[in-house]
Amino acid sequence: MTDEKLINSLADQTHLKSKKFFKGDKVRIIKGDLMNLEGEIVKVNDSNVTIRPLDTEFTTTIEISPNDIVKAFKKGEFVKVIAGKNTGKTGFIQSLNDNSAKIMADGLTNIVEAFINDLIYCNEST
Repeated sequence: MTDEKLINSLADQTHLKSKKFFKGDKVRIIKGDLMNLEGEIVKVNDSNVTIRPLDTEFTTTIEISPNDIVKAFKKGEFVKVIAGKNTGKTGFIQSLNDNSAKIMADGLTNIVEAFINDLIYCNEST
């Protein structure tokens, strides 16, 4: 691994540790027996989040560590950046990768990139 890739990987890992989850966030489980299960956060406390599974046969909520989930967005959803150099920008998700999203912002004339965990769903444009 090159030094640049190592630095970027460490930066990504550090950033992932500072996840901010809110009630109503859509998330995907990334570890354990329930890997890839998607749900909506119904409760957040200091050490765990409680999610309600979506589109599944599960009828009960699941309590899970924030380290075992990531926010789940889809292309075309309208979001707001809540941290990083593009804080306050809103727009439609153009593309997604494992850790970040490209967003069409500023009246669809500017593309910005943000970490997925720095995004929230947004109902209004600014």
